[in-house]
Amino acid sequence: MFGKTQRVNEDGLRAVKWRVGDGVLFAALILLLFTALPTAEAQGKRCMPKSSGWYYWHPDSGKFPAGTYPLYNNRQCEPPSDGSWSTGKYGMVDANSRETAISMCNSMNGVSNSTVRPSGGLSMWSCRVPSSSSGGGNGGRGGSGSGGSYDAPQIPDGEKPMTSIQVAAELGMNSGIHFKRWGAWQVGVQSIIDRGVLDVVDVFGNANQYFEVCFPQKGAIVFMDAATVPRNIFDIPTFAKDSYTCGAMNRAGTLVLVRQATAPSVDQALVQRFIDATTDPISSAIALEDCEVTSVHNLNMREEPWGVKLDVLLKHTTVMATARTESWFRVNYERDDRDPVEGWIAAWLSEGEGECDWAPDEDDEGSPALASNALQPSDEVLRIT
Repeated sequence: MFGKTQRVNEDGLRAVKWRVGDGVLFAALILLLFTALPTAEAQGKRCMPKSSGWYYWHPDSGKFPAGTYPLYNNRQCEPPSDGSWSTGKYGMVDANSRETAISMCNSMNGVSNSTVRPSGGLSMWSCRVPSSSSGGGNGGRGGSGSGGSYDAPQIPDGEKPMTSIQVAAELGMNSGIHFKRWGAWQVGVQSIIDRGVLDVVDVFGNANQYFEVCFPQKGAIVFMDAATVPRNIFDIPTFAKDSYTCGAMNRAGTLVLVRQATAPSVDQALVQRFIDATTDPISSAIALEDCEVTSVHNLNMREEPWGVKLDVLLKHTTVMATARTESWFRVNYERDDRDPVEGWIAAWLSEGEGECDWAPDEDDEGSPALASNALQPSDEVLRIT
C-alpha cells in the first residue's frame, strides 16, 4: 500500500513538474516570438548607424526613394524619432560600385540615364537624372528642356560596347592605351552639345602615341584635351576610311562626333607654313659628336624631315644624335627587342644635352624654326610629327 501510494505521489509530482516546466517553456516561446517578430517599421529592414550617435532603418533592397527618413538616437531604432534626413530629389542607393549604383538608380526612378555621386558614406550614392530637351518627356524626371538640357541616350551604366567603332593604336592595343565609349550626357560642355552629339569615345592610359578612332557615322570630330583644366576644346581634321569618319590624336582626351561642323580652331594655312618652314634639306645638316636628345613626347622617326615614318621614339627616351638640321635631329634608336633604327625626329619637341646646336654661320643662334613661328608648342598639330 505504501509502495503504491509512493508511485502515485511520484507520478503526480512528475505531472506537476511537467505542467510547470511546460508552462514556463511555453511562456518563453511566446515571449521569444513576440520579441523576434518584426514590427511594421522593421520588416525587410535593419537598424544601421548613419553618423555619430544616429541610426536609421536600412532597407534590404538598398534603395532609398526620394523622401525624408527618420533618425533615432538608439541602436534599436525605437521610436519616437529624434531627427530626419532627406535623400534628395531622386533618392539614394547603397551599392559597392558606381556601376551598380547607376543601375539601382535607373531601376528606382524608371529611367535609363542616371548619374550618381558619393554621399553620406563610402557605399552611399545620391541619384542624379539629367533633364531632357523634349520639354517634359520621360527622359528623366522633370525634363523641362531648359538651361542647356539635351536628350540623353539609353545607356544604363554610362557605357556602350565598342562594337560599332573602330580603334587603332600605333604601339598596339596591348600597349596600355584604353578606349571607353561614353554616352552623350557625359560630355557636359554646352557648346559641343549644341552641335548635336552623335557618339563619344574617351581615350586614356598610355595615350601618348598615335591612335585613330573611327565612327560609323558622318560628322565632325571635337577633341576635349584631358591635360588641361578646364579642357581645351578644338576640332581635329577628319578622314574617311571605308564608310567611317576617323580622327587621329596622340594624347589622352575625349573625341566627340558631332553633326554640325565649325571652322577648325587651327589655321590650316598656318600649319602648312609651319611644315614648309621645317622641311629642311638634308644637305643643310651638320654632324654631331657629343649630343644626347630626349623626346618630350612620343615622336615619329622619319626617313627624312617630314618623310616616311620609320618608327616611334617613346616619350622621355634619350638617344644619341649624329646630325641635325635647323629643325630636326638624326638619331640612333637602339632597342633590346628589335634592330636599331636611324631616323629624324623633331628638334622642337626634343631636349638636347651637350654639343647639339645647329649654327651654320655666326649670325644664327641655332634655335629651331619653331621659335619664329606663330604656333605655340601646346598646339596639337605640332605634336603629330
